Amino acid sequence: MEMEKIHPDAVTLASCLKASADLRAVSMGRSIHVEVERKGLLKENVVLGTTLVDMYLKCGFLDIAQEIINGLTVRDAILWTSLISAYANAGWADKALDCIESLKSESVLPDDIAYICILKACGNIQAINKGREIHSDIQKRGLLNRNCQLGNALVDMYCKCGLLDAAERVFHSLPFKDVVSWNTLITGFLKHGDAEDSMKYFDKMRLIGICPSSVTLISSLQACGNIKAGKKGQEIHIHSIQCGLLEQDAILGTVLVDMYGKCGMLAEAQHVFDDLPDQSVFAWNALISGYVNHGLNEKALDCLSKMQLDNIDPDNATFVLALKACGCLGDIERGELIRTEMRSRGNLEEDLAIGTAFVDMYSKCGDLTKAQELFDKLPVRNVINWTALVAGYADHDYGHEALKCLSQMQLEGVNPNAITLLSCLKAYLSIGREEEANKVIDNIAEECSVQEDLFIGNFVVDAYSKYGFFAKAQEVFDQLLVRDVVSWNSLIAGYVNHDYDEDALECYNIMQLEGIKPDGVTYLCSLKACGKVGAIDLGHDFHMEIERRGLVDKDMMLGTALVDMYAKCGLLIKAQEVFDKLQFQNITSWNALISGFAQLGQSDKVFLSTNKMLRDGLKPDCVTLLILLSSCNLTGMFDTSQTCFEAMANEYGIIPILEHYSCIIDILARKGELQKAEIMVQKIPMHPNGVIWHALLSACRRWGNTRLEKQVFESAIHLNNNDGAAYALKLQQV
Repeated sequence: MEMEKIHPDAVTLASCLKASADLRAVSMGRSIHVEVERKGLLKENVVLGTTLVDMYLKCGFLDIAQEIINGLTVRDAILWTSLISAYANAGWADKALDCIESLKSESVLPDDIAYICILKACGNIQAINKGREIHSDIQKRGLLNRNCQLGNALVDMYCKCGLLDAAERVFHSLPFKDVVSWNTLITGFLKHGDAEDSMKYFDKMRLIGICPSSVTLISSLQACGNIKAGKKGQEIHIHSIQCGLLEQDAILGTVLVDMYGKCGMLAEAQHVFDDLPDQSVFAWNALISGYVNHGLNEKALDCLSKMQLDNIDPDNATFVLALKACGCLGDIERGELIRTEMRSRGNLEEDLAIGTAFVDMYSKCGDLTKAQELFDKLPVRNVINWTALVAGYADHDYGHEALKCLSQMQLEGVNPNAITLLSCLKAYLSIGREEEANKVIDNIAEECSVQEDLFIGNFVVDAYSKYGFFAKAQEVFDQLLVRDVVSWNSLIAGYVNHDYDEDALECYNIMQLEGIKPDGVTYLCSLKACGKVGAIDLGHDFHMEIERRGLVDKDMMLGTALVDMYAKCGLLIKAQEVFDKLQFQNITSWNALISGFAQLGQSDKVFLSTNKMLRDGLKPDCVTLLILLSSCNLTGMFDTSQTCFEAMANEYGIIPILEHYSCIIDILARKGELQKAEIMVQKIPMHPNGVIWHALLSACRRWGNTRLEKQVFESAIHLNNNDGAAYALKLQQV
């Protein structure tokens, strides 16, 4: 056209600008812009100006679009709405709000779309005052009666600002409600941690015949996962199949896996996962997370291997979960393999979440040198990675180092959280500074309102109980204006962990009288108490109640606790029966069963069960090996004990702790292998305790080896002057 010297008019230029906008061809658009400016068409042609602004907005040049609008002599609502919409969608909420002020100053009335966009901007930056002002304008103009989308935008704005009561009021005032209206409110409650109300509106929606969309089902399933409402989640699962949404939406399948995982219904999670047409990395992560969070760490690591065999690349979230599993298992070798793999992919340790996960894994596995080394390289030090390091030192009896970390953490302006403080309490107690430990809890109790703040009150009760300060725990507990199940659990768990089992069961009875419904933690602690005091009738009552409430399928730890309770009470047939019904049998449940056989001297069943466990692909942990050694000691299986002890490091990569050494030394001493026992004592990498010296001295007396007896006694005195057992036994012999 230009080659034939035919000059384009405003209509032609507007069409070309529209084509440039559709193609996102900003270079061509700029050329046309120059032509428009040269001809002076911009000021006199509103359509051309609007089209030019639209081209720049679609190409992402919002500042240029703003300049053009500022230069136009006529600016209508459509023009301003385009700019407001672009700013809101780009996340520039402040600029969108500036535009609405400019629009009003020119006496231009915003249209519905402008209001929707500006409400979105208000929600994104939580500009509640401006949002209320817009709400008032909309009401004055009576716009809510004709536009459902505008009402939905208002509900969404109030939800994003955390004003859920206001969101509900607007929702109920809407003359028309579509599925988006319901979704907005359901999602709003969910995002602010109110899963119960989220589910309430989902039920109301279905009662009045509104058909849920995928978004509704996804939000509702997330709510079920958050409140462990597995039965309700199953109902939604069935509905998603019946309405055909599960086949259409891959995200819905992943959320189902996640919901079942959070509810502890791991067989269902695996079943849904297996049926997914597309097993994405997000679906794998949901499954792995379920296994890790319910203690099935071996299965979690198996999933990592399988997904890689299926050519699915793990992402950072996968590796964080895998490292958590390694830490819980104390499997530093697999943790190292993950580190090697990540290095081959690039230095992902620079990622904060990954770096923190490595610090936590090494801390849990006891390699505190590497934990400290990686911690020092972290790009940001926050309460989570500081706590991982402090807990690592405290859990491995490096109390002084843990407290140094706490001091440095506070110097750097990072405030400790509840878990950090509990680790510090452990550190103080491990170095014999009970007074400081007491002060830590006292400070929390004094500085915070334990009466009015239930979370703080429960934390203080838990801290006092955990470390045996029961008078203070009871005092704070009695001060609580409201006592929930967590308050009671803190007290009950403290009593059980300090062997005040009768007191724990008495607490349970009082809790029932006050009408507090027990949860999984309550039953776990109570079953442990029953096992320790042999209260089989009460334990059986708990079992019936747990079965009636369907909790065993939701919480694998409860199944394991039942096995442990029956085993400790000597009812091994019942323990085996419960064990066989478990959906998944992890190392903890196997240990509970094997320990029961060991306590009753049934060594044949101990080793039969261990072999079955190995065939099922589970590796023994340090507890399993201690049970096996104790069983050998009890039944005189001396040669087998040696084989087990040697297999610890050679086959299973388990570093023996003092209890393992104590057991094998006692076995050697009882067999009369006193020289071997003495050599073993010398090889122990930590200080031998009174149990070991007592075993050796008793054996020397039994076998009449006075020379070695004197030698052992002198070594005991030299290494541990406070060993009362050695003194007592020697005096008895004299």
